[in-house]
Amino acid sequence: SGNILYFKNNPSSASTNPGNPEMLTHRVLDSLQPKLFTFSFSVSGNPSTVQMQVLNDKGTPVSFGTNPDGTPFPAALTVSIGSDNTFSQPVDLHGKPSGRYTLKISDSPGTTVLKQEKIYADDLLSGRNILGIADIRYTKATGHLYGETEEYILQFKRAESKWKYFVVNKSEHIDFNTDAVSINDTGISNGSPYVTNQFKRAYAGIRLEAKTAGTNGNNITLELSGGGTYPALQLSGKTLAGGSASVKARGTVTVINNAATGYTLKINGISLKEGSQFSRGTTPSATADNIVSAINANSGTKVTATKTGYDLKIQDKPTMVFVSDSEIPFFEKPKTGIRLQRSSDSQEIVSDLPNPLHSGIQKTFAGEPESEIFIFI
Repeated sequence: SGNILYFKNNPSSASTNPGNPEMLTHRVLDSLQPKLFTFSFSVSGNPSTVQMQVLNDKGTPVSFGTNPDGTPFPAALTVSIGSDNTFSQPVDLHGKPSGRYTLKISDSPGTTVLKQEKIYADDLLSGRNILGIADIRYTKATGHLYGETEEYILQFKRAESKWKYFVVNKSEHIDFNTDAVSINDTGISNGSPYVTNQFKRAYAGIRLEAKTAGTNGNNITLELSGGGTYPALQLSGKTLAGGSASVKARGTVTVINNAATGYTLKINGISLKEGSQFSRGTTPSATADNIVSAINANSGTKVTATKTGYDLKIQDKPTMVFVSDSEIPFFEKPKTGIRLQRSSDSQEIVSDLPNPLHSGIQKTFAGEPESEIFIFI
């Protein structure tokens, strides 16, 4: 995105102890710029003029250019909007030290700040592909510049996420209804820093079928309410579909968030509430069993329910979903030894499941980061 990490020490906290180095604080700057550049920006509402200031790292306004007669710009400069509803202003910081500056845009009276961008200006560094800058400063009080060695540390939090595998069955030799599969981390993982992880079923599927064949089955409504921000169930639609002459309409319910409680599944006006008509199990599969029992025990529902051997369908193929118990950090070396196996006889189907890409998009579900990996077998 062009952002720059900026690290800075605090001379008053200088340490010469290697066992207790000074932790450098950091902030994220918007960009790295040469000392002469053009700042183009837009402002909500498109005012005809704005006031622009450039502040040094102490927050003091500085002149950032000269008029045609050579006189320095005032500390606050009025900038007019262009014909394309954007503002554009050259910024010249030659003669000023390299370092952090803030570009501050205010309304014309200068009373309301409309936009701010924090930059690092340096002719030698601009245009280079760098991650960040560490700014080390000394004071005369410590006497360390030519004396004892000061010790510093940069600390980064490694990215980590739960790994969620979608195992899509395209094979004619495996049937998820009869051949359950599992994911096993064997611990063969290039050694440290990886640890052995447990993978569990993340979802559980339920098939609904209208008790009556024909188009009447298409009128059976499905609704979900309550349970918090992250839904407990995923419904195949608002109504059961597919009913025609001598055909019973079908639909699905998938348990996707087993942590949710207090939600209500309504089937054609019949309410089945978690905690009342059925209880949450310790696993998605157990919860699905309880929902199936509650549906079939209620004579008012116009459907029968059975648990599927798979969790959902992707590209109309049965799919099982597994997720790691805990978040797994990203390291330079791939994690090996994560195996997809048939549960009945431990037959190996895939010996080394792929890792998520470091640059892949992470999703957040139920407040936890997840990296999705799709496996087609």
